[in-house]
Amino acid sequence: MRKTILLLSIFALSLTAPLHAADMPEAPVAESVVEGGIQISFSGKSLRVVGAQGQTVEIYNVTGVRVFSAGISSDDQSFSPNLSRGCYIVKVGKVVRKINIL
Repeated sequence: MRKTILLLSIFALSLTAPLHAADMPEAPVAESVVEGGIQISFSGKSLRVVGAQGQTVEIYNVTGVRVFSAGISSDDQSFSPNLSRGCYIVKVGKVVRKINIL
């Protein structure tokens, strides 16, 4: 049964058009979200938070473990949380967003 499903899956994939580098969209350099006056952006290894002075930024991994936390002392502040590749949840006040580190 497994072999049949695997063969059907491979056959279905072979029917799709091949992907070329020119057809692939560019990977986003930064993710930016504006909600409730708070802007969260991530580029390279830097997390930037705008409009959240006096609040706390928290970053959680996908299992829910907090891997970074810091107070926001200015209206426009950047952090270098030193995260490895993967998906993370960023929380600033009531604003919660997902970021991907490639």
